[in-house]
Amino acid sequence: AEVVLHEENSVLQARLDSFAETLETLFACLLLDGCIAVATPGWWELAVEERKLLGLVVAANANTTSIDIPVFLPCKSPSVPFRLVGVCLLSGVWVCGLCGPTPDLVTVEQLAAGWWRRSLPTLSSALHAPATLPASLQLHQGIQGLLLVHCEVGKFVLCHNSANKKDSRPPSDVLRNFYYHTAIHLHKQDLPQKVLESYWCSEYHKVHALRSGSNLLCVLYSSAVPTHTMRLMTQQTLQAIVSDKQLCW
Repeated sequence: AEVVLHEENSVLQARLDSFAETLETLFACLLLDGCIAVATPGWWELAVEERKLLGLVVAANANTTSIDIPVFLPCKSPSVPFRLVGVCLLSGVWVCGLCGPTPDLVTVEQLAAGWWRRSLPTLSSALHAPATLPASLQLHQGIQGLLLVHCEVGKFVLCHNSANKKDSRPPSDVLRNFYYHTAIHLHKQDLPQKVLESYWCSEYHKVHALRSGSNLLCVLYSSAVPTHTMRLMTQQTLQAIVSDKQLCW
């Protein structure tokens, strides 16, 4: 599941946790254009396939203002349905939860309208913000983009800093290509010996990947960055993101 790194994520997380308590559910998330801004711990504990299916249900009903759909979860609850309830707060912004028989949809709509009213400016800002690195992260100017994957939870974020004018491909394409051809082995750890990092150099850029615990970070550097410094810079970048409580990674 693709997530959003936004400077106000901690505020949105607190708001969502309180809203989930009001709905009496452990499973809730806030979606921005199909990407997860924040979610409750229970939502992240759902199987990757279940989260993907729930996201598809919301996307299929994007032209409505609210949904109340019975869903069977293949792993969590294959025989007894949950109710997937969701309310469109702004165009492209949905708050969703898995509920039992109560509350009814009208009550959910009323709760959502009151609960999220003060957060609408923040949601609008997060929705229209480009997929760039948050300004709160003081990163090296040689970093052009990054792909951060949580290998256990199954979430990822793809951000760019500035495109390399010498390369016609955007940073996201380069990072995806590097991940699927090289870094995916660090994700699966299916090699005879554990490999914790890898790198690749070209005429216009360099890419370095580092696996640390459950996190896998791929960083796109400009070609001017010395190869021997990439490891330290990647380590510092990962630490900066993971330790930033505002981002809620």
